Amino acid sequence: MAGSKGRAQVIKAFAHHAKRKIGNYHSDGETLRVFGNTVARWREGTYGDRVYLTDAGWRTRTTKEALSDILWWTSSHWHHLRQIKHGWFLTAGEDAVPWTGSLEYYAEPVGKQMHMWG
Repeated sequence: MAGSKGRAQVIKAFAHHAKRKIGNYHSDGETLRVFGNTVARWREGTYGDRVYLTDAGWRTRTTKEALSDILWWTSSHWHHLRQIKHGWFLTAGEDAVPWTGSLEYYAEPVGKQMHMWG
């Protein structure tokens, strides 16, 4: 089991396009897998790198925490994914929009201080 520290190390590696595997978290530098399910992938975009996120059909605490950590490292707009009254929501400050199961956005430069939600 990776725990929050192991998860953070693998997600930081993913954010830097690096390889890292700890427990059930695996980054090959382009794809992030949690328990073997792809939850994030780097894609090339017209204006730079894009990140594609998906819950892969698993709306679990583990998946939500991983997606939130990826958002923290790679997005200046979306801060994290939260569960509010049994639903998942992308949040940015006071704004919250329902999570649809996937999201694609242009990535911001990495290097933010990691904040663990959970």
